[in-house]
Amino acid sequence: MTRSLFLLLVIVTSNLGVAQSTNRASLPGFDFLTLDNQLPTNMRSTRSAVILYTPIYERGKEIRGDWKLLGKRVHRSLRQMGLDAVAYFYEKDIASSPAAQKAFSKICADRSIANLIRMTFVEDRYELTVTKFNRKHNFVDFGQSCWKSDNPNLTTTLLNLGIKVKEVSEGEQNFLIAEVPQFYDDVNLFDGLKLANYPGQVRRLKTAIPTFDSLEFPKDANKELISKIEMFNEDVRQKNNKLKDIFSKYPYPYEFVPPTDDEDLYKQGYQFVLRYLNTTGEHIKKMLNYDMSGNETRLISVKPDGLENVSLLSLSTHTEAFKYYFKQTIAKDAYVGKEWDSDITWHEAMENFIGNMLQAHNE
Repeated sequence: MTRSLFLLLVIVTSNLGVAQSTNRASLPGFDFLTLDNQLPTNMRSTRSAVILYTPIYERGKEIRGDWKLLGKRVHRSLRQMGLDAVAYFYEKDIASSPAAQKAFSKICADRSIANLIRMTFVEDRYELTVTKFNRKHNFVDFGQSCWKSDNPNLTTTLLNLGIKVKEVSEGEQNFLIAEVPQFYDDVNLFDGLKLANYPGQVRRLKTAIPTFDSLEFPKDANKELISKIEMFNEDVRQKNNKLKDIFSKYPYPYEFVPPTDDEDLYKQGYQFVLRYLNTTGEHIKKMLNYDMSGNETRLISVKPDGLENVSLLSLSTHTEAFKYYFKQTIAKDAYVGKEWDSDITWHEAMENFIGNMLQAHNE
């Protein structure tokens, strides 16, 4: 069936006004740390990883700032302190999906990371957090201790860390610290093929739809931590209600499942699972093995309207967005769809992906 096209371009440009930020961590654990102002005493004799976050807000859209420039400035100071920061990440890349968290945490484990240094620059203020790496996929445990420094001035923020490092450091120290930072902004999320279509088998095979996961309350949680977890879980409840509403109109077999990996889903009899990424359009394409040889600065998303009409959404490649795809649990292939369909919110991106598939099946 021929699809008619209603053209609607929503152009996201720079310098259009600033929206308010909540500075909420993409890795939830960082919102639930316990501030005790104690640095790990082994920082000058072990390796650290630096997690950066530099959002710029424009008309409600989140654009990634120049995190690598900040990383270079931070690295020079850490090197002078004798801190061996061997890996630099952007927080949204780590938190882009459960599979990405697993892959990035493995990098940290393989590089023998002991401590995490999180540096954010949000609304003209720097915030630096230091805590231990728990060697798990979530990077930090809820309620674990941390040290913090925040200031509008980067030099002051880092100077506070340098003073504290000198106070608590043991006699041993790192040698041969790299002169330049090593950035990690891409990981391999699947071993199979990237397929630019939709699996026909989902019409008859039950697809696993992971729900959003709530947090459990630690046994020794104080009132502040309990309140934060309650707010987080209420947000999860609302998301799951929206998820159920979207799939109430889905015509193919499906089943909601708790978050788990592909191997467990395969053992449970699921051949397909709906997965997502939430990072910039550029990095979504990298992680899904798209051809990156061009010089794209904008990505055009196809937003379906019923079974025939569409509109178009134009976003900068540096805009944080969501993208859904089907993952095959056996062969590990990723079905990304015929159309580019990322969007600003998770539910719009999900509706785009599902709607474009239904239009393709209706042709």
